[in-house]
Amino acid sequence: MPELQKLPKKILIISSYAPPAISGGAQCLYRTLSNLTPDSYCFFTSHNNFKEGHSDQNYILPCRYYFFDEPHDKKTKRSRLLTILNKPFRLFAVFKQALQIIKKERIEVLVGITDQGRMFMMTYLLSKITGIPYCPWIIDLYADNNFPQPWKLMAHYFEPKLVRGATLVFTSCPGIEEHLRNKYPYGRFQTINISGFDDNPNVTELPVQRGPEITLLFSGNIYWAHESAIDEIVTACRKIKDFKIKMVFYAPNPSSTFLEKYSNNPDVEIRSAKRPELLLALSQADILLIPFSWQSESDVVIKTATPTKLIDYLVSGRPILIYAPKGSFLSKYGREKEFAAVVDEQNPEKIQSAIRKIITDREYALRLIENARKTFHENHDAYIVSKTFFNSLSNL
Repeated sequence: MPELQKLPKKILIISSYAPPAISGGAQCLYRTLSNLTPDSYCFFTSHNNFKEGHSDQNYILPCRYYFFDEPHDKKTKRSRLLTILNKPFRLFAVFKQALQIIKKERIEVLVGITDQGRMFMMTYLLSKITGIPYCPWIIDLYADNNFPQPWKLMAHYFEPKLVRGATLVFTSCPGIEEHLRNKYPYGRFQTINISGFDDNPNVTELPVQRGPEITLLFSGNIYWAHESAIDEIVTACRKIKDFKIKMVFYAPNPSSTFLEKYSNNPDVEIRSAKRPELLLALSQADILLIPFSWQSESDVVIKTATPTKLIDYLVSGRPILIYAPKGSFLSKYGREKEFAAVVDEQNPEKIQSAIRKIITDREYALRLIENARKTFHENHDAYIVSKTFFNSLSNL
């Protein structure tokens, strides 16, 4: 393991989510920051990230954590009522607390992480008050995300100010960076790719003889960005008669609509699993699926997204199928690097053809797997990505 790097300027990361939360954004932070010395950074975050069932204690970073809310186990009905009554004054208390942390930790750079905008606004205001430079880290789109209307209006007003005042804006993938560069030619941007570690001990060789049932596996949250695309894949698979297909969804919190639609379907399984079990399942599936919908609630999100599940898929030792619109970054990336079978048209026959080719053409499947691992080591290895983050902050 490479030696940990110490940042020349200590950073305060202001985020509503943080490791050990098991969300994609929190894991993105964990993989980049775990290669830095613990005294290089600290968090100002929420106790929600430590709630049982929403976190994995194996992913606690060894830095200092500060919290802008109370632990859940200490909340009473009285304290909740006081919190509501004191809400107008709570904002001032949180800012006072943040200023104390900045002074105590001798913070030299503020890094705000994407949410509906609260953490960005706090980062921006703290920078104005203290004169400390700030760097927004846009892991998910901000102004162009699918937020409730009040937050969306605020984001469209605030994002240009945020970018203009930032010393540097971090993004989580080239698709988001390209989108923001087109919107804000005056901004300074640096992609810090989603990353991970090539440490799955359960990867096995692609079997020469497959079983009677072919497994297509999807992992992660299922929401509006995936739902119609999944429906189209399920429909297409139903028409394949050459072999039997089982679709398995490892979805931690599937919607009631999704459960109602598929829980009684004999060709669909909906499961949940902790990370070691999930990694084992990925390495044993026949095809790993990344679907994105057409005519979604936010086409810009689809166009720019790179899901964190991609990292585990790239090192799984299994072929990947991407079903996403032609203009999306992910479909272009899959074609350019040839790490996945890409279907970028709403055509059920092309979905069926892609599945058949992966299953019947062993050399093609092995080439996808080899290119996937190569793409991981070139662009998504956490050690390399962390060095990019380190160099970017060193050059501020």
